[in-house]
Amino acid sequence: MAAAQNFQWQANAYNDAGNGGKNTAYLTQGVPETDNIAFRAACQAGSSARFAPAVFVHNTRNLPRNAQLTVSFFVDGRQVRTMQGLVHVPQSEEGIYGIFLRVDIDDPLWEILAANRYVRYEANGMGKAGMNLSGSRQAIERFLGDCRGIFGMRQAQPPQQVNQGQPAQPSTPGGRPPQGYPSRQMVRYNCQNGPQLTVIYRGDALRYVYDGPDSAMRTMRAYRGNRRHFKDGPNSITLEPNRSLVDYREGNDLFDRCRAF
Repeated sequence: MAAAQNFQWQANAYNDAGNGGKNTAYLTQGVPETDNIAFRAACQAGSSARFAPAVFVHNTRNLPRNAQLTVSFFVDGRQVRTMQGLVHVPQSEEGIYGIFLRVDIDDPLWEILAANRYVRYEANGMGKAGMNLSGSRQAIERFLGDCRGIFGMRQAQPPQQVNQGQPAQPSTPGGRPPQGYPSRQMVRYNCQNGPQLTVIYRGDALRYVYDGPDSAMRTMRAYRGNRRHFKDGPNSITLEPNRSLVDYREGNDLFDRCRAF
């Protein structure tokens, strides 16, 4: 098992040409580019319900596939959620052995996983397992936004097919658009960490989302009137003067660097 700090949360959405062209979204926690995965969830076009099948890794102690389980989640020793699940046994040796849950995309479990640093879970006396949640919120919100779009709950375009809109525009010193440019502008960026970033600039504020529909967007405000530096709580975006390059920070740490396309 890899060290905990090597595990990362990732969300991806794409058109699955090998499965009838269905739009599919995945959420995982694991070591990138390996089969070492501790959690996986997915949603797919064509589903008759708003559920995301999810698997939490656990030692099932040779329990039979699909045996029923009562699963409880704990944060700081306090039980915060109990759900009904099944024993998951993979079809191949590379899959995840553990607990299978059908989680509604509006279930409070998602906020539990997004809002905390660590969660423990146990089922039917199998013993407790744990999962590091550091960095989970951004991936979970992106995943849920993609799922809502796939299920048609809100107006959304297919994953990876958001209109590019107008190209990045030059600006005067201080980030104010020169005369003749519109006050609202959407720019798409390719990011070093993999996902694409959509930013809508609106004067003294901007809205931003990693590869998701508008429903998952957040708003940042210009920091002390500086239209090249925007903040959303501890998170911030810093722009090059022509908006062609974006630095996204979580607290004091540079989380991602994105370039307009």
